[in-house]
This record gives sequence, C-alpha cells and structure tokens, in this order.
Amino acid sequence: MIKNILILGPIWRNSKIINFIEKENYTAHFTNSKVSKFFIIKNKIDMIISSGYPYLITNQVIKSTKIAINLHISYLPFGRGIMPNLWSFIDGFPSGISIHYLDKNFDTGKIIVQKKIKFKSIEKQTLKSTHDYLILNLEKFFIRNFKKIIKKKFEPYHQNKYYNYNLYRNRIESEKIMKNFKKKWKTKITKVIEYGKKNKFIS
Repeated sequence: MIKNILILGPIWRNSKIINFIEKENYTAHFTNSKVSKFFIIKNKIDMIISSGYPYLITNQVIKSTKIAINLHISYLPFGRGIMPNLWSFIDGFPSGISIHYLDKNFDTGKIIVQKKIKFKSIEKQTLKSTHDYLILNLEKFFIRNFKKIIKKKFEPYHQNKYYNYNLYRNRIESEKIMKNFKKKWKTKITKVIEYGKKNKFIS
C-alpha cells in the first residue's frame, strides 16, 4: 500500500504534483537535495516521483521503495539527459513526454506510458514556450495516469523496443549549444531548427 510519496526536483516544477498528491490523501515529502537509503527508510517512503531532479538516484534508494518513477519532457529514448526540449529541435526527433521507471542510469528505465506532443504555430514558438507547454502536459499526463501507475496497470517496455537510439546529452554540451543563441530561452524554435540543420545535427 502506498502512503508516503517523495517528490524529487525543484518546487517550481513540482508544486502542482505535490498539491495533487496531498489532495489524494497521500503524505507528500519533497526535496531537490541528494537523498540516501537512510532517508527513505527513516521517512517510510513507499514511492519516488522524480521530475527535474539533478542527481542520479542510487540503486539502493530505488530498491528501498515500492515504486520509483521519473517524469521526463521528451519522447524517450530520444532526449535523454539535459535540456531534452532543446535537443529535440536540434536533432530533429519527436517532441513528447514520458513516464518511466528509475534504474541505475539517467533516463534509461522501462517506459510506463508516454505521448508525442505537437506544437501549434511552431513559427511563433520559443524554447521557453515549448518547454512550459511540455511541463504543463506532463503534469496533466501524470495526474491522469497516477492511479494506473500505482496499481501497475501498465505493461512497461524497454525504451529501445521501437527505436534504436542511445545518445545521452550532458550538461556541458547542452550549455555549449545554448551559447549560440543570444536570446537564450526566448530564441525562436525556427532559429534552433535552422541551427541544427546548418551544423548537420539533423540529416
């Protein structure tokens, strides 16, 4: 039985999820700091929900819970790593949202449920507007599927079941790419796509 749920990640990203968990009468714990197996045991954590969490969660921590999942703003296996929304336009892979089980690596666990996302009027969109739209859709997607997730109603599958893609983007290369855009997160998506094509990120 799930009682205590730990939400890992920044508050600004997870406030709606925390409120939802509490309204569903679960006890919500939350932090964006590193957690240990002892923290999990001490607080009797049954479930972990990671969203925007910057640290690798150890196997010891994962195995100390009944369910440990990650909420990710990409259509995995595409977009593993940092700034997945940026890389979706640079590399030309589908935009989307994914909920997957945690494992020993970043963003490689079995998919529970995922969805492709299309943006309206892409010529008007920026990195920030598309990022915010993905976060909003991910929150709704999680809330809609929460009960099925805790009851394990989904049949999880390996990420490479449909696509053979194993590239991971780290923080250094992601921040290096961002330096090419003077307007940073206000950069138009059309400019990002153009940059990707020009630099042969997209075939």
